Amino acid sequence: MSILAARAITKSYGPTLANDAIDIDLAAGEVHALLGQNGAGKSTLVGVLTGRVAPDEGTVTVGGVEVPAGDPAASASAGIATVFQELMLVPSMTGLENIALALGLPANRATRRRAEAVRDEFQLPANLDVPVRLLGLPERQRIELIRALCQRPSILLLDEPTSLLTPTAIPGFLAKVQELARSGIAVLLITHRLDEALAIADKLTVLRQGRKIVTHTPADMPSSTELAIEMLGVRVADHVQIAPPAEEVVLQVRDLAVLDEHRHRRVDGISFDLRRGEILGVAGVDGNGQVELLEAIVGLRPALEGTLTYRGSDVTGTDYCARRADGTQLVSGDRQRYGIVPTFTVSQHFEYALGRDVLGRLPEILTTYDVRPPAAALRADRLSGGNQQKLVIACACERDVDLLALAYPTHGLDLQASLAVRQLLARRAAEDGVAIVFAGSELPELLSVSHRVAVLNRGRIIGIQSRDAFDAAELAEWFTHTEPVSRQAV
Repeated sequence: MSILAARAITKSYGPTLANDAIDIDLAAGEVHALLGQNGAGKSTLVGVLTGRVAPDEGTVTVGGVEVPAGDPAASASAGIATVFQELMLVPSMTGLENIALALGLPANRATRRRAEAVRDEFQLPANLDVPVRLLGLPERQRIELIRALCQRPSILLLDEPTSLLTPTAIPGFLAKVQELARSGIAVLLITHRLDEALAIADKLTVLRQGRKIVTHTPADMPSSTELAIEMLGVRVADHVQIAPPAEEVVLQVRDLAVLDEHRHRRVDGISFDLRRGEILGVAGVDGNGQVELLEAIVGLRPALEGTLTYRGSDVTGTDYCARRADGTQLVSGDRQRYGIVPTFTVSQHFEYALGRDVLGRLPEILTTYDVRPPAAALRADRLSGGNQQKLVIACACERDVDLLALAYPTHGLDLQASLAVRQLLARRAAEDGVAIVFAGSELPELLSVSHRVAVLNRGRIIGIQSRDAFDAAELAEWFTHTEPVSRQAV
């Protein structure tokens, strides 16, 4: 029996029909997965369910009682708790203070015990005592999860909850989600990871272009390939052609050490060369120095030890602005801190990043990068999370650069958009000779587009494999090593 029922949910943004008469039911004791491409209407539907978005038509009922449209407080009172893809934490407050704020309680010992109990039960390590603006994105996401679970909801909406969890933590987390459902909670899991959805979902609903395509029950669960076709409308191959790199070394890193915000040694003695036209994938459990390495490469974070040589010149002591002017570029997976200006329109982002001359090509660029809707006058923060990411990537990749550093660039993108980004990187490397460092959490994704893959653990390169000798099983094993192995090479 349904505890939440949404009927004929319809929502338009100007000419764009984001939700088109969508019906969905959530039952107590079940995990219901919601799947679809970026722009399929998932975020809008979740916004309606949580009261953050008022639908043009349609109703939401919980326990048979209609929930007032566009009223977040009413949705919360009805027992709906949500973890959004774009985190909703107050940056200046600590994790504990954010949790207390959501619960309407003081940040005292009792609230701490409640938060720590949830943190420990769900294996979500997080520092609750520093302002969240000082924490990395994975840790902030874990605090968001703790905050939602502390509300003891009857309906839990999870928007890409495992996207920045460590690979070893994901199975345990998914098992806990199933336990929550079996205890009587209705769980809606919004995810791009088909294997996760198929592993734990009791039902699957697929959205495409604002419409519900199908809802699967246990009696007719599809294969991952069939599910991908339903999501995309077409069969998409995951093969990326890459060209051999040149011999010229664009970046030379030697014995690099970098500290994080807490003065911990996050990068510890890393050395490698990056050639023109080469794509180096950086793998490993999140939080092992990947982001700090990329920030040091582009000058956002100073080197404690070691040297960085870019196109033959020592740039160890130069800052981000100087390196950017000299042809380096960072794409951060944390688009809210380093990518999207909330009040800027789409066109203003391009003008700021690339100058006024780019505006004449803007319709073509938006089409090329599949930014939906391709509306230059739309405020960028009104785009879905995945389309915001496409916008950030487009602004970076349209620059004339020699070195491109990307931290989790496909975070929040669907299968087709992720493939398009990797194909774009392969073209930039092959046609323009751009040297690329690509840090990602999905090993198959890195293997599909990289000339070499390096695994980081505790800030050190454990090993590097070349494309002609990739061994995914061995690479995965390196995630847990603490000392470099014999196959390491620079």
